[in-house]
Amino acid sequence: MAECVIAYGQRNGSNERNNYANRFYTTTNPSLNPTSVGNPGLRNLNRWQSLELDTFIDQSSTQTDTPTFLVAEWNEVEPFAITVTDIAQVARHGTSFSTYLNPGTPAL
Repeated sequence: MAECVIAYGQRNGSNERNNYANRFYTTTNPSLNPTSVGNPGLRNLNRWQSLELDTFIDQSSTQTDTPTFLVAEWNEVEPFAITVTDIAQVARHGTSFSTYLNPGTPAL
């Protein structure tokens, strides 16, 4: 049973082999140092921006100074309890993405 679950996790689109790293997403904004005044490098205020911290420890106890955007491509993961009838196509910047249980356009 465990071998089946592990095998599923290797092919479900989560990129588990590479510690779930984003394969395509890159941020458009440079990191923000919260001890500095203002945000002069901001390019797109509707996109994610990382923070430059002295120390950051994530939920997996990984320590870094600048956390990365987690699960930006989670829509690529094949769910085990949601059906294909729950899939919606969402267009962004001329590219179509599949998403499950689409909550709609986020607030800007």
